[in-house]
Amino acid sequence: MAAFTMVFYRKQIAERHWVLAATLAFTISLVFRSLDLALCDLFPAGTHFVWHMMNGAMIGLLLQLYIRVQRPAPAVSPNS
Repeated sequence: MAAFTMVFYRKQIAERHWVLAATLAFTISLVFRSLDLALCDLFPAGTHFVWHMMNGAMIGLLLQLYIRVQRPAPAVSPNS
């Protein structure tokens, strides 16, 4: 995802902020997933739910990106 973010920024693609936000959401989800077991004693509810929430946010951001960069299908002539 970091590579896609860099490509979007280097090519100055208008929707680059969406891919950056998705990358950040994914990074945050990985941090919380990695710390979950270590934080269980300090935070009895754990941080596993944050992992799921951030993954959901990442998917939502990527869907928004997909919607925004889609190209309309070419019009088909009725005579073709």
